[in-house]
Amino acid sequence: MSRGRDATQPTRLVVWGRAAGRCQYTNCGEELSGDLITGDLLKNHAYLAHIIASNPDGPRGHPDLSHEKSDDPDNLMLLCGRHHREIDDRNKLDIYTVDALLEMKRRHEERVARALMNPDAPLAHILRISAAVGDNETTIPRQACARAMIPQFVIADRHPIDISIRGFEHKDSDPGYYQTELTNLRRVYDREIRGRF
Repeated sequence: MSRGRDATQPTRLVVWGRAAGRCQYTNCGEELSGDLITGDLLKNHAYLAHIIASNPDGPRGHPDLSHEKSDDPDNLMLLCGRHHREIDDRNKLDIYTVDALLEMKRRHEERVARALMNPDAPLAHILRISAAVGDNETTIPRQACARAMIPQFVIADRHPIDISIRGFEHKDSDPGYYQTELTNLRRVYDREIRGRF
């Protein structure tokens, strides 16, 4: 069977805008707008992917809805190349169902809307302090930090300021460990952070 029509320019703009130019695959968020800025389509990593395939014979295709929804922004996701291939892998269609992809798209667009809902939100930096506790590293993922801050704050810099306390021979169970760590933390703060603000 034939494909439905390609997404029109207005539809493409809606999809890009709702996605904020980032891959909508869960926990990816790769920035994809660089390809548009450089104009180098040979390096394009951004794809508009159909949730219900535009071809009834395609992944998640439907005899009627494929053509009907081929130019519907609610049926299109912005994805990086890796995740575009992933969702269309015919061996994984039981994972990437229509409902699963719609939910992925909904969550991403909701995060974008939350991030932009308060234009007066103050700028804030992510400052992560990590040290070994027992045998475990304590660093919190950047995305978890960002989610905790939005919408009360706007992330001022995409890169966290990291302070890692490592390389000491004593353990957190040793007497004096925390006092030593606190002294070292103050020293690193003065060297790495105080001068920035």
